[in-house]
Amino acid sequence: MPLSVNSTLLTLHTVTEALTFVAGLCFLVPFGPFVVWQVFWCTIWELADKYTIGLSHDKGIIARQVEKINPFLARFTRNPKDGFVVMLLFYLGAFFPALFFHELYHAYTFGFSIKRCLAFNLFRIGPQYANFMWVYVMCHKEGHCIGGSLLKRGVMDTLFGGAFNYWVGMFHGVVPGVFTVSHIHNHHKYDNDENDVYSTAFRPRDEFASWVKYVTEWMLYATNVSSFLFFLKEKEYGRAGKTALSTVYYCK
Repeated sequence: MPLSVNSTLLTLHTVTEALTFVAGLCFLVPFGPFVVWQVFWCTIWELADKYTIGLSHDKGIIARQVEKINPFLARFTRNPKDGFVVMLLFYLGAFFPALFFHELYHAYTFGFSIKRCLAFNLFRIGPQYANFMWVYVMCHKEGHCIGGSLLKRGVMDTLFGGAFNYWVGMFHGVVPGVFTVSHIHNHHKYDNDENDVYSTAFRPRDEFASWVKYVTEWMLYATNVSSFLFFLKEKEYGRAGKTALSTVYYCK
């Protein structure tokens, strides 16, 4: 390869890396303090939760009650061990959206309150991120299911199939299409090689700058942007269209 071409490619790579780093800082500077605050209080809440209702522990009061009713709820799920999914669906898919719209109404009627906003987001995340963890895990699991549902085929599947990815996740920052299209048809197809849009293989794990750059790459993946561009490049126009429409659906 001619020296001039190598030089051009090197310059382009350097500029791209610099822009990726700056974009990462643009995410971290305004939102980093909030995340630190959130992690602190979620950890404190987890310590208190451990000795109270045990929302974030598999031996807590909530977990024990769910275990008791799991056999009854399992009649609605494909796997007999997945009865808890029905409880999660209504807890995460009905209670939190209702709370969100209540807070939205309150802000619209009485004005925005930073205290209420912070309190709502802390409650939404849960002790040691327990609520968010369940949302992300169920979106992932649902995305891997044939037909995109953990529920038995029939009325439940028809009404609530894909509910975690196309309803619940939206209240927790999970954009539709990330697991159902991008994760399955890009990440698991290429498994962290150079074609994987959020591969970590080529970045050092012990450099702060690498982590900042990865924040940008993750955000592009989490909003379907990098997946959309990849599917276009691969001429997979159907999947590109699905990722684009999923992001539009989320924004609306």
